Amino acid sequence: MTTDEQSLVAVGKSDGFETWRMNFAPVNALDPRLLSALTTHLDRVTADSSVSVVVLTSSLRIFSAGADASWMSEVVKSRGSGALLEEFNATMDLFRELCLRIRRSPILMVAALNGHTLAGGLELAAACDPSFLVEQRACTDRGAGNGFVWCGADRWRRRRNIWLG
Repeated sequence: MTTDEQSLVAVGKSDGFETWRMNFAPVNALDPRLLSALTTHLDRVTADSSVSVVVLTSSLRIFSAGADASWMSEVVKSRGSGALLEEFNATMDLFRELCLRIRRSPILMVAALNGHTLAGGLELAAACDPSFLVEQRACTDRGAGNGFVWCGADRWRRRRNIWLG
């Protein structure tokens, strides 16, 4: 695991469970680096029989704002809009694969939404089950008003959220 991956997701360990705190300031935007860090941690815990629960949360005041607009802008400036389309599609493939692996994992993955959760951040939370909304902040995406979100598993899914705050 690289130092970058360790700094983007801080891991706390206790008897049988881990807490993963996303720490990609300012908004835990989903870009290839954060997705790689989450995937590396998922690879590690699925191979570790001593871990049965992972709590995914944030060390920031926002859970995740979804796709990283800054990363997209950098790609356009440095390599052009054609490269963005190619890299964005590859990144979305990584994101969908991560969400599917979370859903299929033998590890109980719990999302503790302790801040604003938007778009792809909500999809990441939807891949976990259950999601605990520990602070009453905005959680928005298309269809959210109906209690449904589009999750990374390429299907609509009814969420069972639990409000704690």
